[in-house]
Amino acid sequence: MKKLIYLFLLLSFQSNAQPGWKWVQQFGDVISSSSQGTPELTFDMGTDQWGNVYVAGRVTEQYMRDSMGNILFDSTTFLQKKYNYGGLDLWVAKYAPDGTKLWHKFAGGGGNDEFFDMTIDPDGNCYIIGSLNNHTLNKPKDFNGNTLTNDKMYEFVAKIDANGNQVWHQPFVGDTIMNYYVRFASVLTNVYIDRQDNIHCSFFGGSDFVLGPIRLFGQDTIAQGIHEAIFDQGGNYLGYNSFPFDGSNNLSYIPRAADIKLDKKGNYYLTTTFSQDTIITSSDTLTHVGFN
Repeated sequence: MKKLIYLFLLLSFQSNAQPGWKWVQQFGDVISSSSQGTPELTFDMGTDQWGNVYVAGRVTEQYMRDSMGNILFDSTTFLQKKYNYGGLDLWVAKYAPDGTKLWHKFAGGGGNDEFFDMTIDPDGNCYIIGSLNNHTLNKPKDFNGNTLTNDKMYEFVAKIDANGNQVWHQPFVGDTIMNYYVRFASVLTNVYIDRQDNIHCSFFGGSDFVLGPIRLFGQDTIAQGIHEAIFDQGGNYLGYNSFPFDGSNNLSYIPRAADIKLDKKGNYYLTTTFSQDTIITSSDTLTHVGFN
């Protein structure tokens, strides 16, 4: 069974006019049975200084079709031709203030890939974090359609310019242990830009590994916890910051950050959830009161 599952709405109000819908846009396709139960979703939206709108999320398989809407088949493999890369892919699109779609891009492979967060700068550059997962038959591709090697897969941050071109794709690089590359396992949560235009990507993870510590970018050994990796505008890794949660005795006592922001004075603001009775933050102890 196939059905149309994806619809998103965008609205614009003028302050001195009668509120109402100015335009509506739809994006999506029919889905195959392999993707049932994994709906297409929008996760983030932002605008630039000219009022263009950027929307990002995940989409399922989209098929190439003829003028009558029939799905096209490859003459050599006899398989359905896909417009994107299969499974659940990351998707980002740009719309003009009047609702005209200016461009859209996909990243992903044959499996299900993850979108985590996006931020937009005033000039319309998009910074996206996600995870592009390995697939034996259909390796993941970045937003420029380049097939990724093993050391470029999984968690990443990418910059896409205002014209929809990927400027760079930076994976969270791991380390070489006993002559084998080992990925740095982390869970990315959010991305933002500071006043120096550096890109901050917050994550939960650490260097613990049975055969020895996995250094982030082959440089930094990090204890399990909440951290943020920092990159410059060229996608180069500058270093990391750590937040003072003590999980030395039990990792479950480290909360999972939902969002992190930095103000103009250098103060960090962090929202998080935890289900334990208490968590230790530096010299302070937070007590859980109420519902989990």
